[in-house]
Amino acid sequence: MQCPKCHNVSLKPVTTTGQRFKLDNCQQCKGVWFDARELSQTLGRSVGEDHVPQHAFKAKDTSCPHCKVQLFEFCYPQTTVFVDGCKQCHGVWLDDAEWKKIKDTLYQQKEISCPKCNAKQVSSTTCNQCGLIFERYQEQQATLQQEVQAQQDRINTMFLNATGYQIHQQVQWLEILSPFERKNRYEVVVQSDRNQEGFVHEHSTSIFNFLGRQFMGQWRPATLRFEDAYQFCILKMQKRFRFYFHQIDIADADGNFMGNVVRRFSLFRTNYDINDANGITVMKIKGPFFFWPFMDAVFRIFKNEEEIGSLTKKWKGILRENFTDSDSFHSGFHRNLPMVEKILLFGAIFLIDFVSFEENQGR
Repeated sequence: MQCPKCHNVSLKPVTTTGQRFKLDNCQQCKGVWFDARELSQTLGRSVGEDHVPQHAFKAKDTSCPHCKVQLFEFCYPQTTVFVDGCKQCHGVWLDDAEWKKIKDTLYQQKEISCPKCNAKQVSSTTCNQCGLIFERYQEQQATLQQEVQAQQDRINTMFLNATGYQIHQQVQWLEILSPFERKNRYEVVVQSDRNQEGFVHEHSTSIFNFLGRQFMGQWRPATLRFEDAYQFCILKMQKRFRFYFHQIDIADADGNFMGNVVRRFSLFRTNYDINDANGITVMKIKGPFFFWPFMDAVFRIFKNEEEIGSLTKKWKGILRENFTDSDSFHSGFHRNLPMVEKILLFGAIFLIDFVSFEENQGR
């Protein structure tokens, strides 16, 4: 066999200490050829897959002593040492002193796992298994963490010190003068030490959503987005298709489920259960017996049988009540209420609007 680097120099067999097989050594460049699995045996430590990975590059002016094909350069598993290997016979060529570098690395450095494929290796620039660039991956994770923190800061700013909500549904003249129901859109003011403004709108463009708005009324499914004044998404709300037990699911901007609001059975009232992410009922809402004309409709909020706030649908006059869906709501509650429960109360307002006031035109 000829040396992969020196070409015209023949390799001579050398017996390793404590091993039953012979290695092939070049007397000129001091490099050593290891057949398949011989390198891991001489190292006395298994490193898993030590053959040439798919992302390896061709090594210049080198060829396999057995197969006579070009070798490929790759970083040996769990080290930062680059070696040459054959894709056919899985043999490995080490230059002078590379064997010692590999052994020192394996026995002295702490092993870690690739965050993508979990292949064991030491700190290096690239994963030996999947080719992941660690520095770029860390930058992406840092950017993602910053985005998550920014989203959490926006939620905290909006809801942490909230004491109530003022919500006004917007109606356009086209909706008033035509029989077509347009997407719901609401102006929102979150009351706190410093009021925060935003808007909620239906987020869908499919023909099924359009048909649902025209023919299904309060039963229809709907996707709502709550955005702040800078158009950053704060919450996502999904109203389910139901005939009676209406439900709306609330999640943050990343889709993390926070809880839901479900209408429960009642003969005379419109009542709701507010459930957290684990399905535990944390609050209840009791509606009025009747929706009297010329009067506000008040929904009372209870937690552990104690009334902690209310939600009021404002009477806006005969013309608006009979010819538009321009509803206005005002909600107030305790400041020390957990922020997640304040968010769930926020979502409850839109479910109540769909169930009780979506079809109030002409009443």
